[in-house]
Amino acid sequence: MQLSSLLVVLATSVPLTLGYVTPNDDSTFSQPRKNPPDYPFANPVDGIRFTLAQYILAVNGKRFDFFPQVFTPDVTGRYDRPIFEFNGTEDLARRLNETLVRVTAQHHLSTQSIDLINNTHAYAVTYVTEYYFGVKGDKDTSHKYFITGQYQDELKRANNESAWLIYHRDAGLTGPGFGEGAWIYGDNKTTGNSATT
Repeated sequence: MQLSSLLVVLATSVPLTLGYVTPNDDSTFSQPRKNPPDYPFANPVDGIRFTLAQYILAVNGKRFDFFPQVFTPDVTGRYDRPIFEFNGTEDLARRLNETLVRVTAQHHLSTQSIDLINNTHAYAVTYVTEYYFGVKGDKDTSHKYFITGQYQDELKRANNESAWLIYHRDAGLTGPGFGEGAWIYGDNKTTGNSATT
């Protein structure tokens, strides 16, 4: 059988289902995964990237219960608009939940720089693109918002040799937002700025 024939057979025999996973979906497709203690990463940078990706999966799925896999319990930091400082994983989870309650969010990581300060500490700068789809009222799902931002994270090795946790985060905007952003916070006016979550 030729390769082109094989591809046609595979393409026609495997059903393709397109859709998206919502925060209430029980699917494990978009859920963060716990870093098993017996799964060492090839190098520290891979462990750091894993931690940063787990944050995105947790926040997109509104699974703030996974934050202990990403942050130290006493994590500190600051987020831009709405401007807030936070102390601890529970405080951060509460504030992000309040911000994202009205929307479905999709965060995408892109350009990244990771500096290993020593064997137990690292600094990472990661750019993020955020999309928000939300409701202003019970029936209106037409609101969309797009923003770019940057995470500046200080990480340290957890007790597990291959796991890294964020102990300080500064999240800021890198440009103006596009679309209607005020509804994310329950405001009645439209603004050009939004959250970097």
